[in-house]
Amino acid sequence: MSDRIDGIAYEVAGEGPALLLIHAGIADRRMWDPIWERLTGRFTAIRYDQRGFGESDDPTATWWLHEDAAAVLGAAGVDRAIVLGASMGGSVALDLAIDRAELVERLATVGSTPDGFDHDPALLARFEEVDSLVDAGDIDTANELELQIWMDGTRAPGAAEPAARALISETNRALLERQPDLPEPRDLEPPSLFQLGRLTAPLLVAAGEYDQPSTRRGSELIADRTGSRFVEIPGAAHLPSLERPDAFLDAVLPFLGGQIA
Repeated sequence: MSDRIDGIAYEVAGEGPALLLIHAGIADRRMWDPIWERLTGRFTAIRYDQRGFGESDDPTATWWLHEDAAAVLGAAGVDRAIVLGASMGGSVALDLAIDRAELVERLATVGSTPDGFDHDPALLARFEEVDSLVDAGDIDTANELELQIWMDGTRAPGAAEPAARALISETNRALLERQPDLPEPRDLEPPSLFQLGRLTAPLLVAAGEYDQPSTRRGSELIADRTGSRFVEIPGAAHLPSLERPDAFLDAVLPFLGGQIA
């Protein structure tokens, strides 16, 4: 059961410190299902579908992703939260912590790069191939290529955990069919890459063992520039919370719960 704020679908469950979950750009809020029950046992957990994803409305004009995150917190009656973001969701979390620092107690990013980061040419070429396939109407091949990029990662095609791969195949296909003509969100100015020094909240940076080298480089850059701890999640690619939930929680729960800085 979800609530809505300005066209954004969100849900709140559990008791304890507030924890906001921000999903990846190939997923929707269901990507948190494997860890949702454990999180709601310790936190007041809040998850939402970003605009153009899942049950949320499509954007009708350009907008700031992190302001939607702030709106969800406000609708949930939360003044300050721990924030966990995966991939694009981690980039949104960084923007929130930079631009709305009063809302963020601590944050963790997973497989994320800051806005303004330059990916390796080889990965950019694969992104362009996906775009060309979508433009040609070949959603099946575009979806499979993105699954290989993000879910299989540096492993052989089809190597990702089957249930996790199946969910992202469903969510990403829906996005590829839905999003090509939607407005683009705004970035901070300058982008977060050039504002990492403004971060004041404690930060944990994580990435999967088999994530794309370019993405890992961006994650390690965040950790290096902020003096934050970097952790690798074994046995997973881009979305370790979905593919290896136990290993993921072992790595991030002590930080989210404040037991370690």
